[in-house]
Amino acid sequence: MDVVINIKGKIDTRTLQIALRVLQAGELIAGPTDTLYGILGDALQPEVVARIFRLKRRAAGAPLPLICADVAQARKMVRMEALAQRLAQHFWPGPLTLALPAQPGIPAHLLAADGTLAVRVPAHELCRRLAKALGRPLTATSANLSGFPPPRQVEEISDEIRQAVSLIFDEGKLAHSKPSTIVKITPQEIKLVREGVIQASEIAGILGEPILEKK
Repeated sequence: MDVVINIKGKIDTRTLQIALRVLQAGELIAGPTDTLYGILGDALQPEVVARIFRLKRRAAGAPLPLICADVAQARKMVRMEALAQRLAQHFWPGPLTLALPAQPGIPAHLLAADGTLAVRVPAHELCRRLAKALGRPLTATSANLSGFPPPRQVEEISDEIRQAVSLIFDEGKLAHSKPSTIVKITPQEIKLVREGVIQASEIAGILGEPILEKK
């Protein structure tokens, strides 16, 4: 399907309700985040997540990060200790993803092999409002096939993905050309998993200690 809604202006209640019904039905949306265009779905529906993996041809060992409405929703999914709280306070809402130990009872289809879960609160009204209205997190993966560049505008989304989603939100060309930065914090390590919009030096500056950069 290829239903496109322009959201360059304010997101109204009717638009939000249309999107919410799509998500509740277990269908997918392609839309903007505060970094790149992503595939949004109900993260707590295992079949939704499985569909995204198949669509993107994503490796099974690479769990999807999640978009949360706010810190409170993120805390229901992960354990946020002092260092994570410090980063969240400084960078959220914004392009920082935190991979943290998951709360007990989180579905296995969301977890990495080490029991962590990646979450973020984006600086984008649509994403946050949808996660709040749905009452649970959204998937937060770029709207591209694995190995291909992530799209900054709707025109760059592949036909394969366009046909797989039920709704596309078009906000024009986005400002960023990089994804969110991912930092993993566990009792054993603080590690830069991916450097994106936020630089490693900024993370280290807020933490006040070195961060292990991914080789």
